[in-house]
Amino acid sequence: MINPKRVFPLLCLLLSPLICNGQKWRNGHYITLENDTIYGQIRVPTKNKRAYTVLYRESESSKQALELNPEQVLFYAFEHKNETVFFKSIAMKGRIQPTPMLEKAFARKLVGGQLNLYVFYPVRGEKPAFYVERADATEIYTYTKTDYLFYHSSEKRRLYYDRTLVRFGSTLQECIASTSYFYRRPYNIEEFAKLTVAYNKCKGNLTYQIKLP
Repeated sequence: MINPKRVFPLLCLLLSPLICNGQKWRNGHYITLENDTIYGQIRVPTKNKRAYTVLYRESESSKQALELNPEQVLFYAFEHKNETVFFKSIAMKGRIQPTPMLEKAFARKLVGGQLNLYVFYPVRGEKPAFYVERADATEIYTYTKTDYLFYHSSEKRRLYYDRTLVRFGSTLQECIASTSYFYRRPYNIEEFAKLTVAYNKCKGNLTYQIKLP
């Protein structure tokens, strides 16, 4: 009996990949290094590839696709499930080196406004890195997970907790005064996004946010 799971990948090698993956293309655009906006369709990238490359084509009838990397474009975006998904090319020098070949990587935008929040996954299975950028793009801060060991006197045992949110809290002091809130907060997208949204609302400048569960 013919196994369709084996036959289909073989057909994809013989036929155009655009046919096999047509359902993953979405209307979108990218911005060139010269700041020109090029409209067309963007192929929704898989999680393990979205940081390094993106495929673009002019329309559904296009027979060829252009592969772009973070060294070639400033930004790309596509429409997905009634929202616009943004990815920005961010320089990794002095932060996390994504590959020996590239000094930049695509990071997904989570929140926009007074502070712009982006997330980047360095390696599959690792905790994400977060990038926080001022609205004028003059400063960018990097936050990666760092565990600290401490002795909890009331529980009388050693515990690990993450102080990344404490560092992040120092950026938000104008609107969130209590630093004690940030201790032992979970290190995840929801927490970073929630705090950034609250700060941007406090500043009266919230322009974008992803949909959270």
